[in-house]
Amino acid sequence: MSYRLGQMQTKTIALFLHQPKCSIESGNGIITALHPHYKFKIFSKNLVEDNFFDDVDCVAFPGGIGDADTWEYLAKANLKHVRNYVRNGGRYLGICKRIS
Repeated sequence: MSYRLGQMQTKTIALFLHQPKCSIESGNGIITALHPHYKFKIFSKNLVEDNFFDDVDCVAFPGGIGDADTWEYLAKANLKHVRNYVRNGGRYLGICKRIS
């Protein structure tokens, strides 16, 4: 466990949002339930920088109305980064969606 100046360090969740496929409402539910214990970095279908997930403790994909094909299309730009993150021991929270 990491401590800084006698306080527990806040962990960070990378949260994917793209209305309505990964809904804002579901994302807000995740934030409401886990804040203030976690900080959040929001990302979407646009390509993130190579080091975006370096300081992240979990990647989360909230639920929505998407199907697997649409989800693959929306997440395509960052799937390589997410897969590498998980392969290297990173945590993944998929609500109604697993990483393939």
